Amino acid sequence: MAAAKKTVKTPQAEMVEAVEANVEKVQDQMQKFYADTNKTYEEMAALGQENMRVLMNANSVALRGFETLGKEVMAFVKANVETGVQNVQVLAKAKTPKEAIELQSDFAKAQFDSMMAETAKLTEMSIQVANEVFEPIKTQADATLDKVMKQTAA
Repeated sequence: MAAAKKTVKTPQAEMVEAVEANVEKVQDQMQKFYADTNKTYEEMAALGQENMRVLMNANSVALRGFETLGKEVMAFVKANVETGVQNVQVLAKAKTPKEAIELQSDFAKAQFDSMMAETAKLTEMSIQVANEVFEPIKTQADATLDKVMKQTAA
């Protein structure tokens, strides 16, 4: 039987082999790091775009809400002015000062009640608009935080 031919490696050849193997490992790790970093960047960019989309939608909701509130206030002001004109006309027809004072007292009470009702209505509308604006933002912020926490944990 023929003896297997053994190759004897010189220390320099062994060192070159070890360096080449280490360089290969480092290159593999760098490629993986680059791929992971690129993936994370793409995920964060997509997350940023989604956050911006949610904010733009919230802005639209807020603008519509403010428009509705503004229309409500203007309708109240218009009705209030019309009521004031009617009250002046009724007061002008009062026959005695006592009757004028009683009418004015009734008008003041009615105006106070109207103002309180309108304030309650506007407050309720404002709360509704605020909830409609901030709920999607809160949901998106929670989702963003979850994704970021998962990224940092990985």
